[in-house]
Amino acid sequence: MKLLITGCNGFLGGNLVHYFSSRSGYELVGTSRREIAPYADMVTVTGDLLDRAFVSSLIAEHKPDTVINCVGLANIEVCEADPQLAVDINAHTVGVLSAACQPAGIRLVHISTDHLFQGDRGFYSEEDSPSPVNEYGRTKLVGERMCLDKYPEALVVRTNFYGWSYNEHSMTFGEWVYKSLKEQKAIFLFTDYYFSAIEVTALCAALENTLQDPIAGILNIVSSERFSKYDFGVALGKVCSLGIGQVTPSVIQSDSFKVQRQLDLSLSTKKYESLFGHQLPGLLAGLETFSRRHRG
Repeated sequence: MKLLITGCNGFLGGNLVHYFSSRSGYELVGTSRREIAPYADMVTVTGDLLDRAFVSSLIAEHKPDTVINCVGLANIEVCEADPQLAVDINAHTVGVLSAACQPAGIRLVHISTDHLFQGDRGFYSEEDSPSPVNEYGRTKLVGERMCLDKYPEALVVRTNFYGWSYNEHSMTFGEWVYKSLKEQKAIFLFTDYYFSAIEVTALCAALENTLQDPIAGILNIVSSERFSKYDFGVALGKVCSLGIGQVTPSVIQSDSFKVQRQLDLSLSTKKYESLFGHQLPGLLAGLETFSRRHRG
């Protein structure tokens, strides 16, 4: 199977490249707006997914079987400050990809987010009506709708993930917690901010499952458990043998965030479990993988 992975300089894109390059039966093509670090046995192409001519040429030349679109602007503050940039990256890019993939019959898997709901309860399902509270969520929702409107047979994956970066990516939440605990720096983590992030290699494996099954529409791929930021930090400290003495519980205040956020991002994984017959990893299983994969 020939896979085209967009945004391969990013956190998820880089992890997907390393995951699939270690698996047999895959031929990889990677794209990014910036120069791409060389990967063995992978074709790399630099270009802008907002450029319809570039995308058309990319699809025509490389003829992938599947495109996994990892392009997105996830910085919530930047999205709020520049909504046009946010909608260009989070929505218009996938619109261009969808329009190119649909007539060619190329499978498209678009990576979305869990920042789509009010957050007044947990375990949102694929059938729940979105109601995002900030520009990041709104523009990601526009991207989902553009994707499925142009290409109903595409798959939109809603997710939240953590792990180790392969590229020069800004530090992710899991990496920041690990580094802080290792350096014995005091950190304050919310006990009332919930999410269901999945360890990134488990996400890669779950995405591989979707490549073997022609499902379409929306699918949640996250941890099977819901936990607070504080729960995550305490569990990471214990699993990675770093201790939890520097982790202090905190609660959200009116000035905790510059941009409005939901209090509960957790998603339901019942649809995934029904489709594939197994449960996605919970918090401890994910952190055990995170600990084993630590590279120094």
